[in-house]
Amino acid sequence: MRRPGFRSGLSVILADGQRWTLPLPAEADREEIPAPVEEHIRAILEMIREAEDRAELLRAELALGIHLLSINYRLGPEQYQELLSFERSSPMRETSQEAFHRAALAYLRRLNAEEGRADHLVIGERYPPEGLLGLVTQFLRRLWGRSPVSE
Repeated sequence: MRRPGFRSGLSVILADGQRWTLPLPAEADREEIPAPVEEHIRAILEMIREAEDRAELLRAELALGIHLLSINYRLGPEQYQELLSFERSSPMRETSQEAFHRAALAYLRRLNAEEGRADHLVIGERYPPEGLLGLVTQFLRRLWGRSPVSE
């Protein structure tokens, strides 16, 4: 199931209760990423940048997470469904969303550096988390004039 050339990165527990690794960008292994894979990552990052609401942002981050899993593992559609089908109340659901978000931040930071963009981009600034955390984030954003969450 693990692909040759497995890359280290961010560990996340998915719906099957096992730890999986999302490869993160690193200068040392950039040459190891085949060009078509890199182009696919860039396309997904553009979807993330252009997300118009929280649901669209979550879908784009999920797409990135699936793509990153495919870099490290040989999985079929049924396996992805098993890994990513969480009970609505499952804490692993929120944890996996956070991991996909953190992976997106890492790749966006690298892309921003390559493009010469300022590295102050904060994903989700337009779409704060729901519930109490969302209210606290909105309050602090108003207080400080920006989002307190950078990762």
